[in-house]
Amino acid sequence: MRNTAHLLGAPQLRAEQLRWVQRLIERQVSHMARLLDDLLDVARITQGKLILKTQRVSLPPSSKQRWKPHGR
Repeated sequence: MRNTAHLLGAPQLRAEQLRWVQRLIERQVSHMARLLDDLLDVARITQGKLILKTQRVSLPPSSKQRWKPHGR
């Protein structure tokens, strides 16, 4: 984010470069938002505010055909 903010301050920034920087910032903000959501979920779990329940689920046959154990 620092680097992209620095790029925005460049005086000779062309229109296509500006669009590239804007898309880059959008991607970075999206990644940061997902990371923050995940960290908040971890905090909720560790504080007992959110409880995870595990259960078995059935996968459709097409999913089973695509999955292969690692190293086989």
